[in-house]
Amino acid sequence: MTALALVPAPEPDRRRCHATREEYFAWVRATFADAPASIKSRRYFYNRFLKHWPDLEDWFAEPLLVRLDLHGRDPHELLNLLVVLGQLSYLLLQTPTEPSP
Repeated sequence: MTALALVPAPEPDRRRCHATREEYFAWVRATFADAPASIKSRRYFYNRFLKHWPDLEDWFAEPLLVRLDLHGRDPHELLNLLVVLGQLSYLLLQTPTEPSP
């Protein structure tokens, strides 16, 4: 363990809080205007997240695996997930955005 790992995280200057429903939904509508399924999905997950984590500071206080909803999983499953995600990101970088002439 490094010395930096032992340094306590500084307290934020102000409490972090969720975006208001109106603010977040307006951003979602503007950002995903051409994708109604994405809008519906993001609204669903916003509501779900807010239900499970009404105080955002509680979410930030949890370990990363809890925040990512990966706690209690088999470590080999997590490693496989990381490998697949790494491969997907590589493939996305290699995918041309415009057809070749």
